[in-house]
Amino acid sequence: MQAGRKGPGKILRNGPPYLLFTFLIATAFASASDVGAAKLTLRQVSEVLVKAAPGHPPDFSHDDLSFLDLSDLDFKQAKFVGANLYGANLSYDDLSGADLSEANLDHAVITRTNFVGANLTNASLYDTAAYSMLEPSSSEAPNFASANLSGAHVMARLTGVDMHGANLARVQMGIRRDQ
Repeated sequence: MQAGRKGPGKILRNGPPYLLFTFLIATAFASASDVGAAKLTLRQVSEVLVKAAPGHPPDFSHDDLSFLDLSDLDFKQAKFVGANLYGANLSYDDLSGADLSEANLDHAVITRTNFVGANLTNASLYDTAAYSMLEPSSSEAPNFASANLSGAHVMARLTGVDMHGANLARVQMGIRRDQ
């Protein structure tokens, strides 16, 4: 018997039970991906930055900013508490004084990013890219001077990074063996 025909041991690929099953599975996956914050677009991020007023920094706490190209933006004093910045390009950004506590910066690009005085308590920086070339260059190194990295998980190549005055209490640092 061919697919789609009735018979013992055959599945109806175009009948109502099959369509109902497909709909239920698709709905389950859609609702599972909706858990948490909605993914922001670059346009939405830009609008929040434009509307920010002195004394009222932009707040991206618990927002999904994954895989966005946010390079060369001014996020000074911004709030990213628990934000998802997975795979985001943060090159040349000013994140000085920003609150990135419990943020996910895994696989983010942080070339020449300014984290001076930023709060990265319990943040995750797994396999972040701090350099554009294979050989680290101090001119491309991010700056973590006076940043709070307490309890952070850092698994990245950070050769030549300024961590002068940074709080490294309970930080878990390492480097992948292939780097």
